[in-house]
Amino acid sequence: MNVKKCICKVCEKKFEEKNFDVEQNKCILHCEKAEINEWYTDKKYKTHWNPSKINNFWAYLKQELDALYQSSLTDEDYKHRKKVYEKVIFPKFQQEILFNPHAWNTDEMGTNFYSFDVFTDINKGNDEQAELVNQIIEKLDIYFINCTFLDTVNFEKYNFKKRIVFKQCDFKNQVLLNKKNDCNYVFAACNFNLFDLNLSYSTFNSLSILKCINIGNLNLKESTFKNKVKIQSCTIEKTSNFYNTKFMELADFYRTKFNDVIFERTDFIDISIFSETVFSKPVDFKYTKFLGKTIFRDTIFADRLNLRNTIFDDDALFLDITIKKGTTRPIKIENRETARVIKNFLDNSNNIIEANKFYALEMKEMEKELQFKKTPFQWLIFKIHGLSSNHSQDPFSAILWIFYISTIASNTNSDTFLSIILFSLFLFIALLVFHIPLRIRNLILLLSVLIIFFFSPITLNSLVNTINSFSHFGNKITFSVLLYKISLAYLFYQFVVSLRQNTRRK
Repeated sequence: MNVKKCICKVCEKKFEEKNFDVEQNKCILHCEKAEINEWYTDKKYKTHWNPSKINNFWAYLKQELDALYQSSLTDEDYKHRKKVYEKVIFPKFQQEILFNPHAWNTDEMGTNFYSFDVFTDINKGNDEQAELVNQIIEKLDIYFINCTFLDTVNFEKYNFKKRIVFKQCDFKNQVLLNKKNDCNYVFAACNFNLFDLNLSYSTFNSLSILKCINIGNLNLKESTFKNKVKIQSCTIEKTSNFYNTKFMELADFYRTKFNDVIFERTDFIDISIFSETVFSKPVDFKYTKFLGKTIFRDTIFADRLNLRNTIFDDDALFLDITIKKGTTRPIKIENRETARVIKNFLDNSNNIIEANKFYALEMKEMEKELQFKKTPFQWLIFKIHGLSSNHSQDPFSAILWIFYISTIASNTNSDTFLSIILFSLFLFIALLVFHIPLRIRNLILLLSVLIIFFFSPITLNSLVNTINSFSHFGNKITFSVLLYKISLAYLFYQFVVSLRQNTRRK
């Protein structure tokens, strides 16, 4: 028999000529599947596979499994064995054929990793025996290492009992898995080439997706995971769907990057970890239950977060969550309830400084809820509180306002006083009505102070004396002076409170 030896380092087996590519000097498992060696019948579009080549490929894999099955009959430790496929380039899977004991044809009925060849001597009329087809692959730990799958990966009919691992594999098409089995699935450092990973309506033992890139849609909708789930350091380019998904034990999403994500009616029974997770789009944990401890540490919410309809039954850690990596800017929130929830958890963990930031966000959302027509006085108080110190968070704003109104007060006897009053009134109304970001608002105030100071007859010394005089009352005091002194006292108070909010402990 003319045999050839494969040059692939992980193989180096001897093969019959029909299972060997002479041009590549590689076996049928490790050779490139391309038009040049006739793996496709249409060389232009590569959509129609050569059935002869496909059948030879899977026939060889079935022969290996048949031999493994035969050895398992006398090997009591076969259940602890594993099957490794390394650097195998998988072509199209064969079309699945249902077993029919009344039309026994081992050549046609054995498909992919199943084979009936070892049962040719069994009574063909015995249906019970006939059901025991060669399913040895389901009883082993299966490892696909550095493998390439050129077409759809179809494991829908396989009821794996132990562990199936895909490590550094390249998927050129979708992956289909059995929806209900107790297998432990592991995907490590795989490239999905924007194809979907659909595990919806499933019941799994455990799942690990580690350092995988270019996952299209990740669909775990209506699924239950009995043990640990780890989706770590992955990139999901499209939508991740966790609708009505149940995580019975640890759910760890460490450093995974999500685009659109659906968390609705999701149940986290045990610990859930979102450390350094990135959410690029708005996140709404709608009717989601966190029954165990939840960790949002260094989590990035690039868009809005909504916790209004979220249930927390245990402690939650919101530490250094931010809108962008490398910045301390607070996140965007969808509503006041979201800020209140995070503030309360930060308060409970004695992280007072971070809690104060979310107190400010809570007050801003309260500002948006208030309407001038319904509660004008309360609306005005919240607006002034926000303008004067960003709700006791920005001492610089309070200082700018102190200088601004003091500059106006210093010009009471100048010819430009009426113009300054009209300008200030216009500016104040504009700041009240329009939502202007804090940095731009402070810049406007600073420029206004400088313009008034340089285009009026006042000096720096007179400005300082005006500020210093707010604590002294003469024999006579006018309403305008009283109003100025009250305003100045309020601003000094806001300045002190803002400093404390950024540095204080309980």
